[in-house]
Amino acid sequence: MGEFEIGDKKQVVVRFCNFRNMQAFLKLDPRLGVMLPCRATVIEDGQGKVSVVLENYKHTVTRFNNEQMSQSAGDLIEKMQEMVEEALW
Repeated sequence: MGEFEIGDKKQVVVRFCNFRNMQAFLKLDPRLGVMLPCRATVIEDGQGKVSVVLENYKHTVTRFNNEQMSQSAGDLIEKMQEMVEEALW
């Protein structure tokens, strides 16, 4: 985890992993390992507003030209969003 200040913004990159999801994803194509573990970037602006940003894996996997992978990436990003929402609630 690293913390950075950019202008009036502070940001922290948090890495996390669900091993069951990761194993299923890697079975589709081992090259997907370059995208894992998952990352969330937490950004606080100068007014104290905090945002959490996730990588869009649906966009990244289009380079692999594999429909099953695209569907799995959609499922992965939904699960990641659920984890972040649960952690923030």
